[in-house]
Amino acid sequence: MSGQHSDGQGTNTVAGRRKWLLGVGSAVLIAVLTATVTGLGEKVINAVFPPSPSQLLSYGMEELGDECGVSTYLPTRVAAATINSAPPYSVEDWARFRHRAGAAYAGSDLVQVSIQGESARKITLLGIDFEVLRRKRTAGMTFSAACGDALRGRGLQVDLDAEPPRILSSSETTEGIVTAASSESADTSPISFPWAVSVTDPLLLYVLATSHSCDCVWTARIPWVSGSKKGIIRIDNGGDGYRVVGSDGLAGYSSTGTSWRRYQ
Repeated sequence: MSGQHSDGQGTNTVAGRRKWLLGVGSAVLIAVLTATVTGLGEKVINAVFPPSPSQLLSYGMEELGDECGVSTYLPTRVAAATINSAPPYSVEDWARFRHRAGAAYAGSDLVQVSIQGESARKITLLGIDFEVLRRKRTAGMTFSAACGDALRGRGLQVDLDAEPPRILSSSETTEGIVTAASSESADTSPISFPWAVSVTDPLLLYVLATSHSCDCVWTARIPWVSGSKKGIIRIDNGGDGYRVVGSDGLAGYSSTGTSWRRYQ
């Protein structure tokens, strides 16, 4: 009888432990859901399921340089042979034109940066810092297709000639005008940090880097934090940086469609 009584207690104990574990698991799940609803979800989720920095956000960047309104710098030895040739016609022709020896964007360089959280967790972007490698500009000419409009969108224009680089204008709205030189008016306000992103609230940011006189290679860094996690978004063209050559004082040529016409 004592043995049967002992076995009965063991069975009851195992069943009790299973119920206890199920109860604890349910309590943790309920606590997470409740905390999420009450605004405490981020802290609880981070504690129960610690995030990996590589899973918190994704980002990408693209240098925007279609043929319309973008100027290309060519050093004199290459430019001299270009004046009497036909201008590029298609987007593909312009892309090849901008990859000629020594070529660079002239006057301004536009990069589109996209940043998105990978979950409902909030990622806080703390600011944007620029670094510039300045070199003496060599003789050359600029070539462009005269067209385009003011740049509208969420973004900023930075002066690479200033030390340190200086933000000239910015827009926090998608309908605002980024370019400081624009004579158009639009309802806008300067972009400011910190700026929060998540999986449902991504950021598409235009960075317009400008120069009047230097041969500049620029990069930027956007530090971010999320709870105890932090990191750096590097806008650096895969480590090579982005190059832009100031166009002030250089001979400038614009495409007429069939030939080049000097405009400065």
